[in-house]
Amino acid sequence: MPISLKTVKDAAVAKGAVAPAALSLGSIKQAILDANGVYNQPTLSLAELQAAVSTLSGQVIPPGALDLGNGEIETSDGSRWVWFPKYYYKINPDGTGGMVVYTESEAAANGCTLHPAFVVNGVEIPGFYVAKYQASQPDATASSKGSLGANPTLTPGNNAHACRVRGGVVPWAEITFANAKVACENMNGVLGLTNKVHLMRNIEWGALALWCLIVKGPKFPRGNNDSGKDVDYPGEGNGTADPTQTGRTLTGTGPATWYHNGASTGIADLNGNVWEFVDGIEVDASGNFRIFDYAAASPAWQTISSGVTKGSNNRILTLAQNGILKGQAINATADTTGADVFGKDYNYIPTTGPNCFIRGGSYTSGTNAGVFALNNTSLTYAHTNIGFRPALHV
Repeated sequence: MPISLKTVKDAAVAKGAVAPAALSLGSIKQAILDANGVYNQPTLSLAELQAAVSTLSGQVIPPGALDLGNGEIETSDGSRWVWFPKYYYKINPDGTGGMVVYTESEAAANGCTLHPAFVVNGVEIPGFYVAKYQASQPDATASSKGSLGANPTLTPGNNAHACRVRGGVVPWAEITFANAKVACENMNGVLGLTNKVHLMRNIEWGALALWCLIVKGPKFPRGNNDSGKDVDYPGEGNGTADPTQTGRTLTGTGPATWYHNGASTGIADLNGNVWEFVDGIEVDASGNFRIFDYAAASPAWQTISSGVTKGSNNRILTLAQNGILKGQAINATADTTGADVFGKDYNYIPTTGPNCFIRGGSYTSGTNAGVFALNNTSLTYAHTNIGFRPALHV
């Protein structure tokens, strides 16, 4: 007797399908038929269910990686990653949410467009992996930041200078923007990959932030933005204290609400703990605010001359959605109060440079922290409240 489609759908959601909104009965049936026809079997094993869900979300398992289910993998170095599938979206005119769908047909029917993070060099990609935790030094532990120490100078191509992504350890802070990029890119050599791992890009961060706004808002990810706890939810639970830095917590040790999807299957610490460097956004030496267009067939920097407010210690009010700014989760206007819909998150774009950008907030940011928080720092600055995380394309 064939298993019912409703049973399969419910089971897929319960097993942590990355895109439950896409799990229509028809798409579930098709996904399972595609997965070697298991729909017609009287029982459905966990492995078959995971294969069906992976087919549905477009997940690609990198060579040598262990599939942990629920969209999560572990690469050969012990790093953990979470699959973030391609989605189409629209934002309500007043900014109070919108719609996320996962298929072209649903997008066409509902007036949604593909988020630009899922186009690279002019080619659509099925999704990408985000580091589950903030990056750590390769030998970091729960009591040590690692043998590379504070503000090291890293060598490109040196596998010993690659970061790791593990829970329950000291996050890698006190590092410059350039060295954070090297630490991420050196993971390629460790994993036997070529140009697949990189410092998380602002457009990728924007995809996460907008997903949180639409799918989870107003329940944005919480985190360590107040010396071990969330300033708005102090009774909800603390992360494990980082013994190397007062106020910081070990990676991924907070409650489920500190993950992007509100569950331990998600991406941890996007709100607080340490600010995170992001690539593809800068203020250059001439004071020009620039965004790197990864989606173009010939990727290049673009100067932003309008559409954002610069030079204000203010909060996000509305999103800039014109041209290259679409999907970046950057404000169009700001004031000293900010909008509840964006968590009243902090925003600052300087008028002089060169400067790089950081996102999310730190363990001292309080209400300024959140997935829409945007700040900047000099290229040579390293501090206990600034870290990073890698992303992985397949």
